[in-house]
Amino acid sequence: MSGLQEQAVQMIGVLSDDNVKFLIDFMQRFMIPKSNRIQAGQTEETLNFMEEMETMRKRAQPYFSADFTSNKAWEEAMDAKYSRFD
Repeated sequence: MSGLQEQAVQMIGVLSDDNVKFLIDFMQRFMIPKSNRIQAGQTEETLNFMEEMETMRKRAQPYFSADFTSNKAWEEAMDAKYSRFD
């Protein structure tokens, strides 16, 4: 085992189980051959963008209530901004 691999194993050894699960999921996403990840009609650029968006959504999820919907928030914002013109 190389020094870098040993360092990675040592770092993993101090992680919580939740963080290890996250790391395994992260590693699996990048170990799948790209040809298997690209679905019909998707380019690699589109796939990378969608993966990045999903990662951002997961990171932001704890900051929103369970009943949050973007459509409802958009409608409320539009109503607050433009309702006076009705």
